[in-house]
Amino acid sequence: MKTTALVGGIGARTLLDGGASRSYVSLEMARRLGNLGKMEKPGFVKQGQSIGKASGVVRKVRVRTPGFDGMMELWAIKDLPYDLVLGRDWLKDKVITDWTKNTVTINGHTVQRKEAEKEPAMFENLISENELINAVETQQVQETHLLLLEHAETEAPELEATTLEEKITFGDEVPDWFKEKVMHGKYAALWSDKMPTYPPDRIVKHKIELKPDAKPVVVRYGRRGPAEAQAIEEKVNELLERGLIERAESEWCTPLLVVKKKDGKVRIVQDLRKINEMTKKSNFPIADINELLETAARGRWYSVTDIGAAYHTIELDEESRDLTAFQAGRFQYRWTTMTQGLCNAPQTWARYCATILSDMMDEGWLNTFFDDNCIATDSSIEDHCDKVCRFLDRRLEKQLKLRPGKTSFGVDKVEFLGHEISAGSIKPMQSKVEAINRIPGAEDDQAAAQPDRHAVILSALDQGVCDAGGAVDRHAAQGEGEEGRSDCVE
Repeated sequence: MKTTALVGGIGARTLLDGGASRSYVSLEMARRLGNLGKMEKPGFVKQGQSIGKASGVVRKVRVRTPGFDGMMELWAIKDLPYDLVLGRDWLKDKVITDWTKNTVTINGHTVQRKEAEKEPAMFENLISENELINAVETQQVQETHLLLLEHAETEAPELEATTLEEKITFGDEVPDWFKEKVMHGKYAALWSDKMPTYPPDRIVKHKIELKPDAKPVVVRYGRRGPAEAQAIEEKVNELLERGLIERAESEWCTPLLVVKKKDGKVRIVQDLRKINEMTKKSNFPIADINELLETAARGRWYSVTDIGAAYHTIELDEESRDLTAFQAGRFQYRWTTMTQGLCNAPQTWARYCATILSDMMDEGWLNTFFDDNCIATDSSIEDHCDKVCRFLDRRLEKQLKLRPGKTSFGVDKVEFLGHEISAGSIKPMQSKVEAINRIPGAEDDQAAAQPDRHAVILSALDQGVCDAGGAVDRHAAQGEGEEGRSDCVE
């Protein structure tokens, strides 16, 4: 049944749906309410034959309909054809349908049912489960389209198998059973090319600890051109949709900057230098690149994986969120997850990896440096694949997606931390060497011939040094080293 309601004081097109296992609000409406929050556990919704993930939850929002006025908790769903869907969790104790009189009584308040109008897009006519049964029994229907919203046990794969085949590299000797698991089996849901959504509760959160003399800082950016404003608006909408930022009213504010890339596209970055100056620095140890490379070079078989936007998979402590506030358009926003550019973010991520992957690291076959992972073994290919399965199982357990485009399994040569690794061999990637040679002064034959200079700059490139190696960062960002920047929103 279609009706109207007030959600948080905003008028909402509403569907009373006996086929929905709970109540939902559209993502657009949740944004208008401005209080979209995280879910304690991921929520999956089955709609027809497809399975999607809830974008978040709106808690303690006032809902008013004829005969009802109370507080509710609503899951936010993208592309929901109504502003509000009241499901069985709401209907079971409040609604009585009289099919003879064609009325619905809600908490003693009776309203006349109306014929559903034609719906846009793929939905011809939306009716509840009970309405469908009645229509079939009375032979009053010729064709129906049933929208059934219900909880799904598992997440559906985001990428098609054909896409994975194009992006994931398998060695010639990798067994078929392993390929089947990765492409079609239990690991198919691991792969994603999108930004992550708000993370589940983890054992590690990122907290910004300020120095005793720290005071709120406001740094605003000047006027922006139409192209820059549009780029920021699009990025903010994406981050809101993924639950990575939320509305804020903070006495802190640092600016967003728009950086043009070589291909003409733009990258949105946040200038957090003022916040970092007032932050107590973490001393958690970061893995030594040379040790990782030397350990990996002892292997025979290699597999590498990469987590997209890894920092956003760590929740930002509630007390620290206001410190990350920025202005975009007429509103202020703040991060709900750890973001690039925060000075202690690398240490927080390293601590989390050490916590969840320590057993594999201690066994000597897993080499992890931030979001890059290299599994190196010198035994059989079957044993190698078994160890990779252990690693992927842990990723599934911790709900950490992987990017297929930077993934190889069971190969005898890989690119890892700016180097080409094979059994007993470590070589700098040619693209890194070319980036170094583009630095002013590198064309000097005598200077370019010094191996120590290349080694130092390669180390700076790998570690993403920004302050001490500013020239390296600037020139590397024009080529392959662009993703190593530490201040990018993306």
